[in-house]
Amino acid sequence: MAALRQKRALFDRLVVECAALHDAHSFNKCPGALNNAGLAFNHTYTKHYPLLHQVFRKKGATLAAMVAAMRPPEGCESLSEAEAVAYFQQAATGE
Repeated sequence: MAALRQKRALFDRLVVECAALHDAHSFNKCPGALNNAGLAFNHTYTKHYPLLHQVFRKKGATLAAMVAAMRPPEGCESLSEAEAVAYFQQAATGE
């Protein structure tokens, strides 16, 4: 019972903190569903945004360059998450 009260308090705090954020054009500033599933979805969906923003800036902050950077390397049909992160880290640092 105490855990549920603590969870409710955390989600209540999340609502307040989300409402205080500036409006974003690319994603909702608050989870679409205020429950564990909504929070997990948003975390999974956005956890690499900072890295992708670094890539965007490193590539000259143009849409065309970012789209080109997001294409997988030659010969790769798909990448695991770890491989994709390593690929984008390399693109972000230029190494």
